[in-house]
Amino acid sequence: MCQVTSVKRPANRGFTLVELLVVIGIIAVLIAILLPALSAARAQSNLIKCQSNMRQFGQALYMYANENKGAFPPNATGNPFSPTGLPNLNNFWYDFDRIGRFLPKNSVLNNAGVTSVGYGMFVCPSDEMSSRSYGVNFWSSSACSPGAGGVTYKNLLSANFKMGAKNSTKLALVLELPSVSFDAATQAYRAAVFAGYNNSPTTGAGLKWGAKGGLPTPVNLGARIPFNAAKTEVAYYRHRLKKQQNLDIGAPKGRMNICFLDCHVDVLDEEDLCHDLDTTEPAYGQTRYAALWNNKYDFSNP
Repeated sequence: MCQVTSVKRPANRGFTLVELLVVIGIIAVLIAILLPALSAARAQSNLIKCQSNMRQFGQALYMYANENKGAFPPNATGNPFSPTGLPNLNNFWYDFDRIGRFLPKNSVLNNAGVTSVGYGMFVCPSDEMSSRSYGVNFWSSSACSPGAGGVTYKNLLSANFKMGAKNSTKLALVLELPSVSFDAATQAYRAAVFAGYNNSPTTGAGLKWGAKGGLPTPVNLGARIPFNAAKTEVAYYRHRLKKQQNLDIGAPKGRMNICFLDCHVDVLDEEDLCHDLDTTEPAYGQTRYAALWNNKYDFSNP
């Protein structure tokens, strides 16, 4: 009588080297496929969060203006409203006593003895090591530092805008600015207070957006980005598309968010804002009027 014996395999047989290498290879391929998608999703999330921050600033500025006869906050290195004998303190749009009190309490940092606010919603998620990523349009200021011979203040009074101004869907109110000024106290970088004046109200609006190579005098990007300068005052580099990632940080190419006077927020690139592609175009170097610095100089000297 014949007996059939079965060959028993080891109960705990492990992976062979070939099988292990195949699994590792599959995982590597999946990571290579998924990483770009995850990176793009993260960038889109940062963009949307930035838009939410800016919309809240627009609303806070409106609430401030509603209490101040339609005027937006001053931006001055000396208090233009300070009575004689009282301290002449700085006054800026981001101070706690300006819009800080109109923002959610958990979004405001107000250290003892410090009137300025920052961090939280003041920082774009794509702007690392920063305490403030945003600035306002210079021409929204209700007052500013006089400058040489009071010229700046005089120009401001003739061209600034208030709540309810015409072209409210096109007048820029809050913008993304490069955070390049280093604050030793907080060990963080912060954006300029405002943009759009650039020493002369008659500098072409298109050049301010970066058209035809940008501003005649480059903006110094400071210690954070040494030996680098931008030909525009706005932070195009923060939300660039993948194909634009290899551009120099100072190049006026890319995308940024703008909160307009009516409080809506749009993401715009340099071609949305100015004629900067076709050098044979009659309007080359001029603004497209998609976003305005003011109602006076933009139209009289584009």
